[in-house]
Amino acid sequence: MWAPHAKDIFVVGDFNDWKAYGYDMKPVSDGGIYELFIPGAKVGQMYKFLIVTPQEKQFIKQTRMPMKPSFARTMHLLLRI
Repeated sequence: MWAPHAKDIFVVGDFNDWKAYGYDMKPVSDGGIYELFIPGAKVGQMYKFLIVTPQEKQFIKQTRMPMKPSFARTMHLLLRI
């Protein structure tokens, strides 16, 4: 995921009962690129991103996307569909 102005990004979905924390994405560069591996994620599960701004405001990206079979292993690959 690319979110150059985010303070934190979490993934919530079917796999964690839509709980906000516990699946925090890790920055992989100073350019705002984040990734996360979710063990046990299954095809067809739904997810959203909880984004925290530097001002501590939180919002959930509204797009719900099913995990695709060939991309269900890592979130950074899911985002390159």
